[in-house]
Amino acid sequence: MNKLFVLIPLAASMCFGARIGVLKNTGSCPGEQVLIDLDVEDSNNHTGVKNKTDPNPPGITLGSHAKFTYCVLNVNSLTRVPYSYFVLRLGNKCPTGSYAFSHHHDTEDSRNRNGHSGNISPSVVNSNATLEYCYVPKNDSSKVKYPVDIKYGVFSRGSSSISKIAHSEIFIDDEDSNNSNSDEFHFSASDLVSQDIDHSLQYPEAQAIYNFMMDIYSLLYSSPDDLHNTTYHVIKWTGTANDLKKSSVVEESVPMVAAVPTAPAVKGLNRSLVSVELKSAGDVKVSVVGINGAVIANVTEKNLQPGDHQIKWNSGMIPSGRYIVKIEQNGMVDAKNVILK
Repeated sequence: MNKLFVLIPLAASMCFGARIGVLKNTGSCPGEQVLIDLDVEDSNNHTGVKNKTDPNPPGITLGSHAKFTYCVLNVNSLTRVPYSYFVLRLGNKCPTGSYAFSHHHDTEDSRNRNGHSGNISPSVVNSNATLEYCYVPKNDSSKVKYPVDIKYGVFSRGSSSISKIAHSEIFIDDEDSNNSNSDEFHFSASDLVSQDIDHSLQYPEAQAIYNFMMDIYSLLYSSPDDLHNTTYHVIKWTGTANDLKKSSVVEESVPMVAAVPTAPAVKGLNRSLVSVELKSAGDVKVSVVGINGAVIANVTEKNLQPGDHQIKWNSGMIPSGRYIVKIEQNGMVDAKNVILK
């Protein structure tokens, strides 16, 4: 399976509202509603609720299809709570406090009946589905028990220390043959240094990227080694509104903001070349970093023009394995998780 990891800054710290989708739990949506319908594996289909703690997940119906119903909200920020969670991204950027990523479902090859209703952009649903999300890392010191109104659900494992949260484990049986599920991460490495990580590390960005990816994997898969199907974790609040301390501020009429410029992109790595794509001219610095945060190599190229480039580097006696390739240009950063053979 080919997994591509692209990290692009989405101006998450800007103060404008962002359009998101939260799973519909109770009542009707206050405004716009969108539906995503995935026609998953027809043969030997095991789609269903694996964890029977809550057999009725918010906004999700399962069978030969997996149908997700979202209420659309405009918010300035997403509240951090003592557990990580994510929501559907429905605009060019994620709200403050969250980071964008996408998950690609390789669904049924024959007689495919995927579909959607409403404006789900930037997600794309056709013969397969690429769904865009905003991820919020946990904050152990937060006193907020639940990040949204009780009318909504979010993708999360929740916290065993907080009562009145019901957790569902949703198994999506994606296409068995020629499976090409994959994930892309759109957050900037430099943004992650401010998170709750070990700042004694020499290269905290690399460790933060790794920690974020592993946490998102825990919300999407049964294990990092089994990526051919999807296991969504979903929670909802089972108490009353009075049980909750007011958390996220929902604003229904916040103006949207245009997309930010595209960052340079790392396309690939082999023993002699780093492939990159540039959207603007300027000096470029490329770093190859180990998962443990150690910098293996640094290469600087001057005055490169927009377009595809092959940058030479010497892998020497570096062992095969997983590395992070980071590119910096004009104040923008991109990184890609790669396998060096």
